[in-house]
Amino acid sequence: MTPRNWAGKAAWVKEKNVDGDWKAVKALDASDLEQWLEESVPAQIWLAEKLGMPVTGFETLDRCWERWAAGSDPQMTPEIFEPSITAYRKTFKDWLEKDSDRPSVIAADSRDEALAFLGCLFEDTDAASRSKDLAAVFDSAQALRTLAPSSSPFIPVVTTDEAERELATVTAAITPSSFVRATPSIRSPTSPSTCCAMSRSRRRSPR
Repeated sequence: MTPRNWAGKAAWVKEKNVDGDWKAVKALDASDLEQWLEESVPAQIWLAEKLGMPVTGFETLDRCWERWAAGSDPQMTPEIFEPSITAYRKTFKDWLEKDSDRPSVIAADSRDEALAFLGCLFEDTDAASRSKDLAAVFDSAQALRTLAPSSSPFIPVVTTDEAERELATVTAAITPSSFVRATPSIRSPTSPSTCCAMSRSRRRSPR
């Protein structure tokens, strides 16, 4: 991988694959990285956070976890969610893999805890680590409206009712429990008063 344009990239990849020293060899240059950032909504949000750019209305699950974990002294660790992750790993994995419009509702004590739990659930190697790169958190309908036309699939996690209404097909929604009509299918360790209702419509980008 290089941040520069590489004119001989294709020839180099072909040569290395013929050598057979590795199972597969790929090369990414500046044009590939540019295309990735243009097409991937979560990648744009991640880069904005890493560069310290001001962001409004959206964030990554990593940022949500950092905020929630820092709210106590000593800081929370992912181990707090281990019992729930163990209990609901298969439920979450099945939801990610199945082509279903049915929402998956996560109940937690607060929105921040729900997001922190969701971040840890996506980090779980057995359940969803490959899907975490598709997740992005929105609390603004305008931000979602601006980024939704991406040609690359992503999993929006919406944390307000206005952002939820913006989604024609809700892929992941964290809302006060009064807005959630389905019975929670996943619960974090604490007594829930807030829910995360996740719905995936073939994990396509909303239009």
